[in-house]
Amino acid sequence: MTTSVVFPGQGCQKTGMGRDFHDEFEQARLVFELASDTLDLDMRALCFEEDDRLQQTEFQQPAILTVELAMLESLRAHFDLADSCWGGHSLGEYAALVAAGVLPTAEALRLSRQRGRLMQDCVASGSEATITGAMLAVTARGLDQQALLELVTELGVDIANVNSAQQSVIAGETGAVAKAGERIAAHPALSGARLVELRVSAPFHSRLMAPVADSLRPLLEASADGWQPERASSVTSNHSGGFHEPVAARIVDGLAMQVCSPVLWNENMPLLAAAAERVIEIGPGRPLRGFFRSIGVKVLSVSTLKIARELLPD
Repeated sequence: MTTSVVFPGQGCQKTGMGRDFHDEFEQARLVFELASDTLDLDMRALCFEEDDRLQQTEFQQPAILTVELAMLESLRAHFDLADSCWGGHSLGEYAALVAAGVLPTAEALRLSRQRGRLMQDCVASGSEATITGAMLAVTARGLDQQALLELVTELGVDIANVNSAQQSVIAGETGAVAKAGERIAAHPALSGARLVELRVSAPFHSRLMAPVADSLRPLLEASADGWQPERASSVTSNHSGGFHEPVAARIVDGLAMQVCSPVLWNENMPLLAAAAERVIEIGPGRPLRGFFRSIGVKVLSVSTLKIARELLPD
């Protein structure tokens, strides 16, 4: 059965993630060993034990990527997983590009830590901070996306994620996001929306992250000689909303711009659903299945080995 595999991004991390796959399968252990050697980190300790670093963006990103790739390799080796298309939400796009064979695993791990460090450095504490901001999820049945866009644009706030027809996330300077929340609550077309402030360290995927994109781009360009871009046409791009073009420079541009532009997940989902007979979410959490449900697509979400054995034939 052909399968589109999707990977969640930051926010799904938890202590102990991936340990069941690591303890059971050699394929997972090899991914953890590679991550530890590549990044000079004890990835097992970071993921399996109580570790304050797991709350820091610099370490969250490679930790989540390690777990997702360890799970993927285990599922490929021991379960009936004929994956042929891939997508990922934000950080998850790196896992998708590795799964497709575009990015080497070690390079993706290095880039994920560099990406996380750049994001973290932009929100350094105290007087060193270069970016302050907030993110707010806006959810409503039949959400009026155009009204939301017009409202936040007036306030200098950006649409950071378009997750489904029912949910977008806005991001920007803290005071402007708070003002946008007040305006949304009072807007005739938006007043029924549920507003949830996200617990994040920066206004990700907004114009305020442009300095991060500028710093990340040369790192991506330096890495690109070792990529296989011809394999990218089966991987969705958060930035364009479509499938990646099989051109290294275009992939670099998409990954750089993804940091400071909206994640167009609502456009990725129909493509991934149409490209295969089923969709499987792989990661330590399962935030993506609800978004797929909004377009009438059932997703098998694998977040533990127990669930994998329940859902997938071996």
